[in-house]
Amino acid sequence: MSLRRLIPALALAPTVAMVVLLCPTSASAQEAQPGAAAHVDAAGAETEDKKIAAQRAFAEGQRAYGAGDYRHAADSFELAYKLKPHPDALWNAARARQRSGDIARAANLFTKFLKEAPPNSRDRNTAQTALRQLSPKLGQLEIHAVGLDDVKVDRELVDTATVYVNPGAHVVEAHAGDRPVQQAQSVEAGEVQSVALVAPPENAPPPEQATLVVNPSTNGDTVKPHHGWSPVVVIVGGVLTAAGAITTIISGLDTTSQKTKFDNSPTQANLDSGRSKETRTNVALGVTVGLGVLTGAAAIWLVDWKGKDRSVQVGVSGTSMQLGGSF
Repeated sequence: MSLRRLIPALALAPTVAMVVLLCPTSASAQEAQPGAAAHVDAAGAETEDKKIAAQRAFAEGQRAYGAGDYRHAADSFELAYKLKPHPDALWNAARARQRSGDIARAANLFTKFLKEAPPNSRDRNTAQTALRQLSPKLGQLEIHAVGLDDVKVDRELVDTATVYVNPGAHVVEAHAGDRPVQQAQSVEAGEVQSVALVAPPENAPPPEQATLVVNPSTNGDTVKPHHGWSPVVVIVGGVLTAAGAITTIISGLDTTSQKTKFDNSPTQANLDSGRSKETRTNVALGVTVGLGVLTGAAAIWLVDWKGKDRSVQVGVSGTSMQLGGSF
């Protein structure tokens, strides 16, 4: 065996005990026990089959790890753990995930290993060191889902309240009976975000969008509203423009009268009064012109001259209400 293949094999040497633990009991050992059952019932046969399948999956993980196929090795070790839970399978799966680049899943497996491994396990310190190295590169989601089932992060089931994830946006979901609960959450590297999933009320109806259109001229019949402003806008603008024009004319006449007064009596008081009235006239003229321009623009581009029906719309959505209308 080459040195390159020997090193991965040595890395997995501490887990050889896993294979021993998963090996089925031999027939001779059963015969040596007084009172041993002559046959295995259905439940026992299923357990025995799982042990054999776990042993094979574990051996496949060792083979793939030694060949450098770390993703396949991790899948095999996780399958072995699912069939026959044992800390050694978690440890090997975590190391394989780390080497395959799936550091978020590796961190979660290291965390699970530290919870299930015996206090005197010789791999605990190495697992803690690996977790300290990975944590700054990852975010954490603290999930609060009391009374909810099938808690998932990005469609993968989780069985712990704190989950390591890659930085970015994630979707946390669960079920309250047959009612889904979902929440999106973003997290940065080294950050911890809390996610609280709350079951919706059992009798809560789905949100609806309702629109009520009332036209007094049609006795409550719904009418498709017209787009654009009402011609009333032009009428109001015209009245204001006319008022401004009248004000400007009056102010201008007063300014002319003050100029005549100054010409007859060129005092400082008459000069100041004339300048003040001139400023007032200029302001009135500017306002009048502005109103005229705005009114004209509205009349050309914004007013709906063809609309005859006027309506009021009331929209209700969830807990909000919108009021609008066209005239």
